[in-house]
Amino acid sequence: MRLRSAESFFTWSLVAVRRESIRNPRCGVTLLNSLKLVKPNTLSTTRSLIVSLKIDCSGECLPVDVELRRQPRARYFRLRAKTRSKALLTLPWHASYEEAQDFLEKNLEWLGQHLATKPGPDSLASYMNEHASVAIRGRVYPITFSEGFTQGRLRTTVDRDSESVIIHLASGDSKFETETWVEILKSIAKVQLDLRVCDLSERLSIKIPGVSVRDQESRWGSCSSSGRLSLNWRLIILPPVLQDYVIYHELAHLSEHNHSSRFWDLLHRYDPRAGRHDQSLSRDYGFLMNFGRG
Repeated sequence: MRLRSAESFFTWSLVAVRRESIRNPRCGVTLLNSLKLVKPNTLSTTRSLIVSLKIDCSGECLPVDVELRRQPRARYFRLRAKTRSKALLTLPWHASYEEAQDFLEKNLEWLGQHLATKPGPDSLASYMNEHASVAIRGRVYPITFSEGFTQGRLRTTVDRDSESVIIHLASGDSKFETETWVEILKSIAKVQLDLRVCDLSERLSIKIPGVSVRDQESRWGSCSSSGRLSLNWRLIILPPVLQDYVIYHELAHLSEHNHSSRFWDLLHRYDPRAGRHDQSLSRDYGFLMNFGRG
C-alpha cells in the first residue's frame, strides 16, 4: 500500500491499531486518535514530523507526541520514551513512513509500558528533596543546609574537609522548587565538572582546550572537532562512576571521532567497566534527562 500523505498514513494507522485491539483484548495499548502536525504534500522530503496519540496503558490514558525523525547515520528504527508525554522514533534516512508506521504499531504496547514508568515533567525538585547529594571529583557529597546571613540570597559552599555541599539559607524551608534546584546544580556543575575533567585528563596525560557545561536535551556530553568537551549539567547528580564514564567517553573521542571498535577498545582501557556503565546510564538514569526543563 503506497501512501500519499502523512494524513492518510496516520488515518490508516488509526484504523489498523483499533482492529488489532478488537482482535486482542488483552493488549493494554490502544491508539485513540491520529494526529495534528503534518505537511501532507511534502512527506517525501520531510526530515521529521510529530504525531499526537493517546495511549491507554493500564487504565490510564496518556497523551503522547511521537516525533518521527530521519537521521542520515541511522541504520535501524529506534523508539525511545523521552518523557511521560513525548517519544522519539528515529528512522534510517531512506526508510519509508509505511515502514515507520509498521514499526510503531508493533511497539505501541512497549511504548505504553515505558511511558507509564516515566516521571512527570519538572520533577527535579521532588527528586533532589529525596536524594540531596552530588558527585564531586569521584566522591558523593551530601547536600546540607545552614541558616544565616546571606544578604537575602542562596549561597553554596563546597566543603572539602567534611566532603559535603552546604547551601546557606537566609531563612525558611529548604524544600526548593525545580527552578531553584536547577540554579544551584548548574552553579556547582560549572565548577566541579571542569575540575573532574582536569583530574581524569591529567591521569591519562591528555590535554584538552576547554570544557563547557550546557543544558543538552538528550546527550550527556559531546566532543567537538577542536577537542573541546561539552558536558550536561545533570552529570553532577549521577553516581560518581557514571559521571567519570561519560567524561572518559568524551576523552576517548579526542583520539577516535566515531564509535568504531577502536573507540570502544580505547574506552575500555580508560574504564574497564565501560560496557556495564553504559548500560546502567541508559537503563537506570536516563530519566534524569527529563528533569529541570521548563
